[in-house]
Amino acid sequence: MVDARVAIADRFVRLAGRLVAVGYLIALLLVIPDLADQAGAVAAWWTPCTIVVVFGPGLAMGALSFHPDSGWMRRAATLAAIGYPVATGAWLIAWHHVPLHADQWLADVPALAGLAAAVAWPAWVGLLTLVVATCVATVVNHTGRAPEVNVPFVPDLLYATGYSALFVAGLLMFVRTGRLLQTIQLDAFRGAASAAALRGRADERARFAALTHDWVMSTLLTAARGGDRDTVRRQALRTLNYLDDLEHPFGRVVDAPNTAVRLRAAITHIDPNLPITVEIAPGIDRWAYPAAAVSVTAAAAGEAVRNSLRHAGSGAYRHVGVRLDGTGFEVTVSDDGVGFDTSVERPDRLGITLSIRARMRQLGGGSAVITSGLGVGTTVRLSWSGPLIDQRTVFGEYGRSVAKSPAPLGMRTLLGMRTPAARLLVGGYLIAYAASIATTPALSSDPWPTLACLVLTVVATAAVLAVPGDPPALGVSLAILAVGGPGQFAIASAVSSMWQDTTAQEWSLGTAGAVCTFLCLRGRVALGWVALLLVFVEFAIRAGLPADGARGFTVPFLYLAPLVAATFFARIIRPVASTVLDLRADTLHRVSAEAAEAAAIAERDRQLRRLGRLTRPLLEQLAGAAPIDDVRDECALQEAELRDALRAPQLAQSPVVAAARAARSRGVEVLLYDEHGLDDVTEQVRHRMRTVAVGELDRARDGSVVVRIQRPDRRPLVTIVANGSDGTRRTELDRDAHPSVRAVGA
Repeated sequence: MVDARVAIADRFVRLAGRLVAVGYLIALLLVIPDLADQAGAVAAWWTPCTIVVVFGPGLAMGALSFHPDSGWMRRAATLAAIGYPVATGAWLIAWHHVPLHADQWLADVPALAGLAAAVAWPAWVGLLTLVVATCVATVVNHTGRAPEVNVPFVPDLLYATGYSALFVAGLLMFVRTGRLLQTIQLDAFRGAASAAALRGRADERARFAALTHDWVMSTLLTAARGGDRDTVRRQALRTLNYLDDLEHPFGRVVDAPNTAVRLRAAITHIDPNLPITVEIAPGIDRWAYPAAAVSVTAAAAGEAVRNSLRHAGSGAYRHVGVRLDGTGFEVTVSDDGVGFDTSVERPDRLGITLSIRARMRQLGGGSAVITSGLGVGTTVRLSWSGPLIDQRTVFGEYGRSVAKSPAPLGMRTLLGMRTPAARLLVGGYLIAYAASIATTPALSSDPWPTLACLVLTVVATAAVLAVPGDPPALGVSLAILAVGGPGQFAIASAVSSMWQDTTAQEWSLGTAGAVCTFLCLRGRVALGWVALLLVFVEFAIRAGLPADGARGFTVPFLYLAPLVAATFFARIIRPVASTVLDLRADTLHRVSAEAAEAAAIAERDRQLRRLGRLTRPLLEQLAGAAPIDDVRDECALQEAELRDALRAPQLAQSPVVAAARAARSRGVEVLLYDEHGLDDVTEQVRHRMRTVAVGELDRARDGSVVVRIQRPDRRPLVTIVANGSDGTRRTELDRDAHPSVRAVGA
């Protein structure tokens, strides 16, 4: 089934799992200094158990993303998501009530729980898990901090939730995009397959219409008009050969190994014991041959083997050689039998003339060379040469014309930055920022710098969402990073009231990290790193590193974790996602091609059955040696029926066909035309129209009957004009096939 070929949703979830695992690894490395400093403040069991419970499943998630069953990765993500609030809450039990002068190290990374939940569960559960994790983390921080470095609970909770939600929501949107792409993919596959199937059927009908007209009808008409017996025989034999060639078309292209198999099968079908040597030149695995060339050559080779079996003599040694290389292929049928004089034309050699030479001549690039002599045997060399087909570019002519490749998706789309949900989330983040700043003394003591910092933050975050291009233009990227990174943090570090306030400092650093991270995700990796390093330089100049613990911050390098994960995403995950989309495009073409191929094969089989039922017995009789005078009338009737099927498909149904044949047998000239005016009406209307047409045909005893389905925009929609010895009668049918009859004249 189509959804089993390119399970985009599953692949995107796996990519998300790998990204989150990298986040766990980076976070673990960055919290090691604080972990070591705070180890003495808790029971000895808590730290190792926490690493196992929280980081063990988080890291395992990345390894299990490569497992064939993605359920294992989801189980690890579930353990990691549950383990975080449990381990963080357990800290309150293990804590020795030693005041902390910095955030509790595990409570600094509540986003990990939300990210793991985004991989394991639906979006609402992931967000709920994040809220629970941030609440537990804020309670732990608020409980464990020393009074002199503690901050108000609500602004602290808003910051932890808002900052973490940016990244969790981005991951949720990435996973959602995978599901959406899979849904779009399935719809596109169904639509492309349906359109390709329609076109495949239409093209196959057109091909058989040409075959019917150029070969079958031409032969029957020649016979009906009293054509020369040998001419009729040759035409009938050619037509039968052509029908035989169509019995086993091998698709549109055939690779080298399958070409050898097809050619061998055509020969062993006639003589299973015939020795065959197959030679395939190295280096042609990527190339394919036109199926028509393989089919026609296989049929000609089969005829050559039959001729050898008939004429070479029972004691003759026979051998067939098949060679395929980069220029084409060749089949050589040789024997050491009685041979014949090739310069003498004989009527009993139509198999050579028509079934071998004529077959190969009609094939572009095909040739047949026959060498023989009395007593020295015969060699038939059949070859095809021409441009080979690169299988890597073959997805079917139908697929490329009806199934457009999906447009490349930028990171704004993959991360859902264009959606109302993204705008709502960023709006909520900015409102939380403003509400938190409103509770600080900085707003009252230094309102203008504080508001300027807030305005710069709003501009930068809005620009990250709105600016087109992946990556955005260099100048625009520099402006966004300068404003949202070092620019707004320079104000926060320069204004004493903001610098002394941990809440203002947290929001400023968090915003700088978020802007740099999301610009990195959008392709500006180097600029994102430079901007965040400049923020750290500003921090170092203002406070030195490590910072004074009395100010509530030790090392702000934890803000590097999202940036490192974003770099991993941009350099590794994003190309893999692009590959998934490329595979989607390739599969779209392939599905279209396969649907067209299947529809064409089904239509071909139906047409072959119809032609075989109607004409093969007659054609075989014409191709034989017996006189055909007694079947000339039947040829005329059969040719007329085939012509009706081509000119009036809506009328070529059994009751009309039988009535038309009977009328023609009485000497009535019957002409049927269909200009597609009834293509879109119900079957009931068509049945009513055919009933009226059958009545007029049955009534006619001489003269002519013309049934014409008009164009869709013409009125009346159907006209039936019967002209005979009893006068002329015109019947008109409206769109519902209700008749009105009037006599035109006697």
